Amino acid sequence: MKKLLSMIGSLSLLTTSTISVVSCGGPINPRPEEKLEFNEENVEKFFTENKTFSYEGEFIFIDEPRDEEIKSKLPTMDFLNSLMRETIIKEMEKTLELETDCFYDVGLEINRADINNKFKNEKYLVSGKKYVFKYDKISIKNTKTDVRYVFEDFEFVFEQTNSIKQNNISEKNYEFFLNYWLGGVNSPKNHKFHWVNGGFGEFYEVSILLAKNDLPEARNEIEKGINENSNPIFMSSSRTPIYEEYRFDSKVNDIKLLQYETEELYFVEVSGEAQFKNTNKTKADFSATWGFYKHEEW
Repeated sequence: MKKLLSMIGSLSLLTTSTISVVSCGGPINPRPEEKLEFNEENVEKFFTENKTFSYEGEFIFIDEPRDEEIKSKLPTMDFLNSLMRETIIKEMEKTLELETDCFYDVGLEINRADINNKFKNEKYLVSGKKYVFKYDKISIKNTKTDVRYVFEDFEFVFEQTNSIKQNNISEKNYEFFLNYWLGGVNSPKNHKFHWVNGGFGEFYEVSILLAKNDLPEARNEIEKGINENSNPIFMSSSRTPIYEEYRFDSKVNDIKLLQYETEELYFVEVSGEAQFKNTNKTKADFSATWGFYKHEEW
């Protein structure tokens, strides 16, 4: 009996010991590194240490577009700028605290001589090829205080890994297109560094209507402005969908005026639906935060 009790006691100790080891030695979630405050010193350090930004993945450029679409330098620059901006923001988010009270305007200045030279050698960008684009300036402006940080001389290494043909554009391609057109009409709402700049002439009346708190008419003007850009007469100008296959009609379903505003800007959440003019009439939802520059009524 004593022997049996001794065995049970030993087993109990072993079991207790094992549980203790598992409890202390189990997987522990690593403590997230504390991000640096978004201030001049840390931002300057970031851009001093990061002179090259890279993107390798899926994108929206069509291989072998129609002959009438090959003069696409300006809209190509728009899409590259949109992707470069998003790439910079994602890199900053790794080390800098971007959850701020203020909206920031991330501006890019691509080297025109560099991109003009590239378009001399080839008429459009193709998938599976690595390109290096030069950027003269990156600026980050606080929309509330107008404080601006400016940094110079960067490179953007770009390679589109997916091949898109004119007669084989997937729903995913159309959705992806909206993530980058006009800077990203489908992007995270209320992201302080990622918002659509509605400073184009097509949206001139919007801020006037917002000042009057006439949201229904402001919604109509936003929808009208989007459609003027998504269905242009010529595809070779800036802000166009770049290819006939990406033309679409929009319906803005809802807008919400944010409490945050500056001396120059109103900020609005815009959501709606795009119907592309392809054979299947593909539909895709979009939503994003927009900034509209204030104007006085003529």
